[in-house]
Amino acid sequence: MIPLELLVSGACEEELSEDFGWQPAGFKPVSGSLKLITHSKDWLIIRDNWMSPVKGKPNYITFSPRVFISKIGSSVWDTIAPPTDAYVKNVFADSSGLYVGTYRSGEIWKYSPEEKNWKRLLKKEVGAGGWFDVMGIGMASGRLVVNLAGYRDSSEEAAKRITTAIAVQKDSGWTEYEEEDGLQFLSAVEISGTFFVSAYDLGVCKLDLNSGNYQQLAKFPPPYRQTDSTRYAYKIFTHKEKLYAISHNVIYQWDETDSWISIDSVHLKKIEDDVYYIETSAPGIVTSLASDKKHLFASGERPFIPMVYMGDYGEPYESEPKGWRMLNRNWCTAKGKCQTGSTVQSLDVVGDTLYAAAADGLFRFPLSELDSAIANESSYYLISQDSQVVMPK
Repeated sequence: MIPLELLVSGACEEELSEDFGWQPAGFKPVSGSLKLITHSKDWLIIRDNWMSPVKGKPNYITFSPRVFISKIGSSVWDTIAPPTDAYVKNVFADSSGLYVGTYRSGEIWKYSPEEKNWKRLLKKEVGAGGWFDVMGIGMASGRLVVNLAGYRDSSEEAAKRITTAIAVQKDSGWTEYEEEDGLQFLSAVEISGTFFVSAYDLGVCKLDLNSGNYQQLAKFPPPYRQTDSTRYAYKIFTHKEKLYAISHNVIYQWDETDSWISIDSVHLKKIEDDVYYIETSAPGIVTSLASDKKHLFASGERPFIPMVYMGDYGEPYESEPKGWRMLNRNWCTAKGKCQTGSTVQSLDVVGDTLYAAAADGLFRFPLSELDSAIANESSYYLISQDSQVVMPK
């Protein structure tokens, strides 16, 4: 455990209100910056963006995030790492525990916060000089689904023949589906028994866990994408049993007609031939989505303040398609003093609290104040006066 005083600095130099709205949530890194906030039951989990040297490669560094954990209501944060020499690459958490995937060693470890112990669930077997990264981790009906990519031995690395694998947990073992330079996924969700993944330039795919085969969903529609990158999906997310995707900083919803509808891009301005500027009602650069099962939240840049979707908000407001309102209560004062000047990288909802992880700290917002906090905000605040709001058909 790293002593708390080395991880958490003092409160803001000039405090905002302590009575309502956004508040610091007790974690402010002295070094590194925060990239992810998630949870397992009543345990908060943070991942940062720490970099470390690559063994055997002088002057090389690689992404090797640190993981911190704290029980909600506690001021103590533990630094945790699986008992392996490999660096952490991916973190996934749900009610069953915390799962960590490693860099180059192809391992999956499970951490049980209450027992404070680690258990290795998977290690990818390789030949001499071979290595695998854990690219993505998901959960389907209580079974882990892991995506790995790498080289089976040094000769394959020399020839740049990448092998990808989908490993599906089965009883006490794993079923693996391998192929050369196949599917790699960043994030995954399950909706009504169907497993979806965001798979780089393959876009969003349905993945059959009984065969390892996948089916690409429709491309993202014009004019909200470039012709040379029609499928790229950064993240997928589920809210009210519907599928959402982030592609080129546009938030899309998969609808009943098996097509994507943007729920935030409302106006496209042509600057010059083949150069467009998209005005959005949501953040112009989207970093994260979160849901409390009733409301959809987004974070990013332009604005830096987290926002809530008004298209399915419900009472006491009417539906405002493609509308987004800022959660600005106590984020900044009238004089411009803000909780943080950094981009919020990740959002998560735990119970009645919305958490936001920015590079320089963790913040929380009481959702009991949500209705009143957005009452005087505009749903189309970021759209210029001469723009016409384009509603979904």
